[in-house]
Amino acid sequence: MRIWSIANGGIARFTLVLTVLLALVFGSVVTVTAEPKTPGNIRPAQSLATISGNPLRIVVSGDGRIQVYYAGQTGGQFFSPNTDSANHGTFLWVNNAVYGFNGNYFTEVTQAGPTGNGSAGSPWTVTTTFAAGTTGVRVVQGVSYVNGQQYFRIDSQLVNTATVTATVTYFHAGDLYLQGSDYGYGYYNQATGGVGGYNENRDWYIVLQPITPGSKYEEDDYGTIWDHIGYSAPGQGLDNTINTSLLDNGAGLQWSNIVLGPNQSTTVSSWVSFGTAPVAVPTATSTPTGGVASPTPTQTRTVVPTATPTNAPPPPPPPPTATSIPPGVVLGQITPGQGAVIDAYKENVRITFPPGAVNAPVNLTYNVVNNLPGGTPPLGGSRLYFTLEARGLGGELVTQFNTDFEICAQNATGLSFFDGQRWVDIPVTPTADGVCGRLNHLTLFAVVVSATPTPAPGGAPGVAGPEPTTQPTEVVAPVASATPTSSTLPSRLPSTGDRAPWIGFLGLAALVLILGLAIRRASRT
Repeated sequence: MRIWSIANGGIARFTLVLTVLLALVFGSVVTVTAEPKTPGNIRPAQSLATISGNPLRIVVSGDGRIQVYYAGQTGGQFFSPNTDSANHGTFLWVNNAVYGFNGNYFTEVTQAGPTGNGSAGSPWTVTTTFAAGTTGVRVVQGVSYVNGQQYFRIDSQLVNTATVTATVTYFHAGDLYLQGSDYGYGYYNQATGGVGGYNENRDWYIVLQPITPGSKYEEDDYGTIWDHIGYSAPGQGLDNTINTSLLDNGAGLQWSNIVLGPNQSTTVSSWVSFGTAPVAVPTATSTPTGGVASPTPTQTRTVVPTATPTNAPPPPPPPPTATSIPPGVVLGQITPGQGAVIDAYKENVRITFPPGAVNAPVNLTYNVVNNLPGGTPPLGGSRLYFTLEARGLGGELVTQFNTDFEICAQNATGLSFFDGQRWVDIPVTPTADGVCGRLNHLTLFAVVVSATPTPAPGGAPGVAGPEPTTQPTEVVAPVASATPTSSTLPSRLPSTGDRAPWIGFLGLAALVLILGLAIRRASRT
């Protein structure tokens, strides 16, 4: 009976020790699988000021960061959605060093506001001044909002208070958080220069739109954006591209090599918009009331800011004419060395450009057209009409290519293009699930939709006829194969799957406790 005596005296201690060891082991597992995203050396802001508008509530940090909360949604529009000090705001390159919330921190100088009453004539404005270390360069940032609008404005006055000339590059960038999701596709509007992203359901957009001309842009994985801006030392800079994959995306604008003499300043301005469709903010030529006042009398690069628009929504695009198809957004980029394979997966159309098709990088724009241009006869049967347009990085139109490109359409029996006077059938080759044709120029196209659609690979829907709308539908189509699996999505906090080890631990601990009680009871009999 001695063995029972040992069990009887030590079972409680044994159970406690085993429970603690299991907690340590499984706690470590949870910590590893729930590693949070930490984009750089980010610190809490020193102060906060809030514009309590509707639908936007805007929180401005003392170091230039800006979080936005949209009425009816949970969490902020920029990562981290649960904090007012978001990963969105201003970066500077000054004399070969990077300043911002990821590297060399800005030093808060002052913060005031909000002032104004939220009207178009007197928008709510928060003015924050922060310094780039001991360089003498300061940013006087004005964040202004007219109540009721889906967008707000940032006016950043760059001031050189030093006695020597400074060369400055300014960035406005953020880690997007799209209506409760950290994953999205890239968006770029060539007409406005706006860049950003939209969520997987394509029902929420965040766009950074330049007001001051001369900007560069980029959308990609948030880590790529931070790398290109740099941490302590400047990175390569933004590269005028978007990534059409579904990813944890960020976006940014860049204004380069601004030379500021002693006691001189200039202002760089941009919009930030939110909505179920991309917002192209109209601009005018006057300075908004309540904007940032210049603390120095002299300016070298005077950039006239545009006015804060009224509460009226942006005007709808004009109906298409024979020579005017509404501008679309960049679907992807064609490069000389690699060409491109670009999918408009919602419509199951794939465009393939071989290497050598272009001599310089070209952005491709895709639009579904629901109202044909004036003078264009409709074709019979079920059709999908769309346009393709290519432009160089400088905005120049590209209509001819060095080699033929290929257009393939699933669930289709034919392809046609409009030559300005009539529809011309494109010779096609049948495929297992549609047709493919070859061409060397871009125009208005039509797809003859199959009467009995076949399932697209991966369960994508078949091509459908155009929806009955009164305006052309702008399409930003991602790569069909870019959707990540659950195993590729990094976790932030323990999800249901992350809690599985804890469930196992609790079950095992309960089993040990029951076993100990059984042994104890047996020892008494």
